[in-house]
Amino acid sequence: IKTNTVVNQSSVLGSLLIYMLPLLLLVGLFVMFSRMQGGGGRMGFGFGKSKAKQLGKDMPKTTFADVAGVDEAVEELYEIKDFL
Repeated sequence: IKTNTVVNQSSVLGSLLIYMLPLLLLVGLFVMFSRMQGGGGRMGFGFGKSKAKQLGKDMPKTTFADVAGVDEAVEELYEIKDFL
């Protein structure tokens, strides 16, 4: 019995391209979405960015003692408490 075996040897470059193409596509999508979010690829979609505001020296420093007798301030605090 005589058999003929044909072996298709694809090039290393072709195999590498087939395996790398999906990876490059995913990386490209990640970069595109990160830029759409405004992160520009920094810090991964904006994680770690603090939105807290720092008080400057010229900012007013109002304490509870300053507004203790003001009924409007008490009402505002009750509204905030009810909201939360």
